[in-house]
Amino acid sequence: MNARRICSLLLLFSIFQSCSEEQKIQPPTPTPKVTTSAGEISFPENGASNSVFTITSDGPWSLSVTDTKSVPSWCRAEPSSGGKGSVQVTVTITEPNDSYDDRIAYIKIVSGSSSSFVTITQKKKDAIIVTREKVEIGEDGGALNVEVKSNIEYSVTVPEEFSGWIKRAASSNTKGLVSKNETFTISPGSMEGAREGLIIFGSGMLKDTLHVYQSCKRAIILTQSEYNLSSDAGFITVELKSNLEYNVIMPAGAEWIRRSETKALVLDKITFSIDKNSDFSRREASVIFKDKNSDISDTLRVFQSQKNAIIIGDSNLEGVSYELGQLKVGVRTNVDFSYEFLENSSEWISVSQTKALKDTVITFQLKTNGGFNRKGAVRFVSKDGVSDTLNIVQDGVKSILMDFYNSTGGSSWLKKDNWGSSSPVGDWYGVDASGDIPVSIFLYNNNLTGTIPESFSKLVSLRTISLFGNRLSGNMERLINNMSDMKKLSMLVLYTNNFYGHISSSVENFENLERLSLQRNNLSGEIPAGINKLKNLTQIELYNNSLTGFIPEGIGGDNPVSVLLNKNKLKGPIPNSLLRNPNWQRMMDYIIYQDGYTIYPPKGYSRVRNIESRDLSLQPFKAYDVISNYSYTILYSYGYSCPYSDEYTGVVVDLVNKYRSKGLGAISYHACILSEPGMLQKISEYTQRKGMGNFANLLHEGKYIDNYGSTQWTDSYFLGSSGTPSVMVVNKEGELVFGHTEDRYKLSEFIKSVLGDPSERYRSSDFSKDGEVVTLQKASVGKGINIAILGDGFADRDMANNGKYETRAREAMEAIFSVEPAKSLRSRFNVYCIKAVSIDETIGESYETAFSSKYGDGSFISGNLSKIEEYALKVPEVTKIDNMVVLNILNDPKHAGTCYYYTGNSSICFCPTVGFDKTYFSQVVMHEVVGHGVGKLADEYYYYGTIAPSELDVYVSDYQKYGWWANVDFTNDPAKVKWKAFLSNPLYTGKVGIFEGGFTFQLGVYRPSQTSIMQDYSYEFNAPSRAAIYKRVMELSGEGYSFEKFLEYDAVNRNASNASLTKSPLFLKKYVNLSPPVVISRR
Repeated sequence: MNARRICSLLLLFSIFQSCSEEQKIQPPTPTPKVTTSAGEISFPENGASNSVFTITSDGPWSLSVTDTKSVPSWCRAEPSSGGKGSVQVTVTITEPNDSYDDRIAYIKIVSGSSSSFVTITQKKKDAIIVTREKVEIGEDGGALNVEVKSNIEYSVTVPEEFSGWIKRAASSNTKGLVSKNETFTISPGSMEGAREGLIIFGSGMLKDTLHVYQSCKRAIILTQSEYNLSSDAGFITVELKSNLEYNVIMPAGAEWIRRSETKALVLDKITFSIDKNSDFSRREASVIFKDKNSDISDTLRVFQSQKNAIIIGDSNLEGVSYELGQLKVGVRTNVDFSYEFLENSSEWISVSQTKALKDTVITFQLKTNGGFNRKGAVRFVSKDGVSDTLNIVQDGVKSILMDFYNSTGGSSWLKKDNWGSSSPVGDWYGVDASGDIPVSIFLYNNNLTGTIPESFSKLVSLRTISLFGNRLSGNMERLINNMSDMKKLSMLVLYTNNFYGHISSSVENFENLERLSLQRNNLSGEIPAGINKLKNLTQIELYNNSLTGFIPEGIGGDNPVSVLLNKNKLKGPIPNSLLRNPNWQRMMDYIIYQDGYTIYPPKGYSRVRNIESRDLSLQPFKAYDVISNYSYTILYSYGYSCPYSDEYTGVVVDLVNKYRSKGLGAISYHACILSEPGMLQKISEYTQRKGMGNFANLLHEGKYIDNYGSTQWTDSYFLGSSGTPSVMVVNKEGELVFGHTEDRYKLSEFIKSVLGDPSERYRSSDFSKDGEVVTLQKASVGKGINIAILGDGFADRDMANNGKYETRAREAMEAIFSVEPAKSLRSRFNVYCIKAVSIDETIGESYETAFSSKYGDGSFISGNLSKIEEYALKVPEVTKIDNMVVLNILNDPKHAGTCYYYTGNSSICFCPTVGFDKTYFSQVVMHEVVGHGVGKLADEYYYYGTIAPSELDVYVSDYQKYGWWANVDFTNDPAKVKWKAFLSNPLYTGKVGIFEGGFTFQLGVYRPSQTSIMQDYSYEFNAPSRAAIYKRVMELSGEGYSFEKFLEYDAVNRNASNASLTKSPLFLKKYVNLSPPVVISRR
């Protein structure tokens, strides 16, 4: 259905639609009905034809003819009106349809409000029209596009005589059925002349024809375009085809080829004479045949061989590698030949591959040369006497090494055994060899001077080069470029020398490199980005140079490498590849600290490690035991014999004393070799002399590893290789906030910026509450055992009723009675709080406090014991402190604790508030007050060593006289150990045993359980410890003790305990062990 018909139907639809709408608004009336016998009538295109249809109506009717625009002249219908009944109507087509589309008219019959339609269609005229009659195609042929207009299907025919050069390629519609594009492929023209062809488009008798004309191909064609000739003189005759007039253009400068004859036929033959080639080089010439009037041409190439010859590409080969291997030699020859080895060459040169005449590469096998340079020669000889000689000079390992020896001042080396001798190189000092091949050079700390010669790079078998600690110099970039063929190299260690210049990008050629150590030189420039291509590299040491630029992204990304870049001039940010490296925290100190400034890592990546060291009493100590207790912590490295430390230590001590009450802590580190006589004592004396009691004074331990003073240090240090004095600051989370490469004299300014003015610290002025006694608990059973709770470092503003002072005292009391057996025996105790007003609010030598409490080594605490006793005696009706337990709470966050034993069965305990953390404060109180103060128990933890017999005798005497140390023994005999009654009692099977280690000694002392409050602050006292505490409480409160009564009481613990032999503590052990008790004889 074409577009015109579609439009007509849409018009009819709209007419019907509007009629329908009119009827909807008319009142219902009788409607005449009109029908037709036909709805559509079709006529051919030639006209002068008619057709009849019948109209049947209930009433009068009329008809009209239209094509939607006007009354058509080509269609007529008669009659045009009628009445009720049936009438025949004749439709006449008066003229032919000359258009290429169908045409349509409509007959509308109307009777009243009823109507009917008849559609009249006259068919289109069929046509096939080619838009052009002929087309001309050039000699090169190609695609031919033809536009065909048609309203019928048609065929395309190329007559057989033209089908060899005209082929139908494709057909595509461009305008519906009206127009098509037909594509044909035309072959290139023929040299025989122009040609004509036909393309016929048809359908039945209807046809149209396209004439195709193509010009002839113009050409010059050689039947053979290349000739390969011997070196002898002669002639060649060349044939060519052409339909053009042409010139023969001889090559300039090739006098050895000449044209000797010319013909002008359709098939030309031209002869050239060729001279003899007396040269050893092959030669060639090109002769061009070119059309006189165009660029059409063809080229003849003539190649002539050289005279018979054997020509070695490079007949003098020097510097051939000393290694066993193959030597390939290029040979140009056109004759058969053989080999002659001159002099003694056959001893180390052999032919490993012989190739045929046309091959140009001969391979020789060379043996390893572990000696000095040597020469050899091979003569190539043909049957007719043609020859050439190959001279080979092979490098010798010893010659290369002696060149290195002479270039680096070998005569002044500290050690040079066998160098230059006939001994195998493996016997030369510092050379490791595999057979005659050197694989490692170890000449560190040997007084090497001068430069490394270029010949050194010939030692391609080297895996390790270790030349650190000398005075070598030279341009590092040039050196690495020279050495870039050392593919086997795994360690390049050149630190502490005088090399200068850039690190060459050729370093990425060391594909097997595992360690690159170039620190402590004078290197400059940027770190080459290609260093991250070295996938085996696990150690990069470039610190103490003058390197600039950014740290390359990707460095340290694939391996858990050690990257040390400090003390350069590098810029941030830190690459993500380093931040994500599992060794980042360990490497951080050696990357962020540059020359006079610090590259601060992003938040979350700047935390220092929680390294473990030992304090001056050789107890283990973790850094975060201090760091987590203070707003800021100074980490300070010093040397007791360093004059700069001597001056700067006073600065740090003064800052800590001024700002301690504002949340400033300090950890000091001193390098120490414990085997060095008196070193530990000198360090301890220094800290006391300098007033470093408020510091956690730790050791950076090392040991001698050879007879030359070389040392090995433990990994327990923050400050890298920074020297002394060095200082840095971390916050409470351990994140670095002040790096040690900053100006250390700006430390005071920094501390003031984060903690404020130290002069603003609070000092007490109201002492009216001093000495006031507050009764916290009275005993309801027995005589009542007195516990006096004091505090040091608390100011007047802490003394209000239920204020800070009383709160800390009540927390301590609840901690005491939170653990068995004190929990069950609580009613037998009197507990008093005696207020003591200090001028200053924190602990330290520069602060004025009520009891002058101060810290010593490790977790040791001392104070004015006499004054503490004086305040304890303020308890009503108490005249002496025998059998009393006194607790002195320090208003300070340090983790520490010490208990003083008196032979009168009294004790004084020192307990800081431990990070102001109630849980850990309770741990210390239970250990010091209940364990030591009430139970007179020994510590069950241990470090190292065996208890001395003299100490053992003292502890045995204490047990016999006072009943102290009931929870440890010096025998592991189950029949003799102090807690043998528990071992034989089935109620304690699996809960009590014998374990070595206690009283701080690893050997010779035994404890009854693997874990307990006296060992690692876990959830309970073990059974023998509970028995000792129970016994003392019962006796001091006026009742007798028996083991049977204890067993009856201890049911509560046996039923509740999970088993103290297993390590399942209530509190995780966060801090180091507390100081052992101090025994003081009663005067």
